[in-house]
Amino acid sequence: MSNSHLTLTLLPYRKWLVHHPEVKEAQVRCPECNGTGWIDCPHCGTPTTCDLCEGKGYIIDMRSYYKQQLQRDLTALERWAGSKPVIVRTGQVRVTVKEA
Repeated sequence: MSNSHLTLTLLPYRKWLVHHPEVKEAQVRCPECNGTGWIDCPHCGTPTTCDLCEGKGYIIDMRSYYKQQLQRDLTALERWAGSKPVIVRTGQVRVTVKEA
């Protein structure tokens, strides 16, 4: 039984956006108001509309969506290969594929 090593190059964020035009907006809970759309005024404490999300409770954050997708891909690669991928340099991972 022998193992093989596979080195993969990951798509950088900007290229990922080009290859995924179907992903128009990634909604992420607003970190300022925790998704409520409201914050308390820092001066008087009166509830007011959140400036960051404009009262919607979410913001558009494509980079976070990209990182989540990257993590899902690495998890799937780990399950397939039977070993954890190792980052060998920026944008590249190496995985040992366990052969039966």
